[in-house]
Amino acid sequence: MRYISSTERISMKRGQELGLQLGLQLIGIPLLHRQLRKRFGELPDWVETRLQEATTAQLELWAEQLLDAETLEGVFQESR
Repeated sequence: MRYISSTERISMKRGQELGLQLGLQLIGIPLLHRQLRKRFGELPDWVETRLQEATTAQLELWAEQLLDAETLEGVFQESR
């Protein structure tokens, strides 16, 4: 079995993180955007900004909260 150096391991981990972030930008954010628009109609600028600046954890939380939230603001509450 080939030895993997610390530098290679760090590079592989960074590549995985970048791949996850790219996947969120290409699939996760647009999907959540469509779901929000379908449920609440035209979205205000602050929602667009929040989606583009979101972390992975925030996107996951908002996707779950979308299922039960009665308002658009309710989707973006930090704790429910």
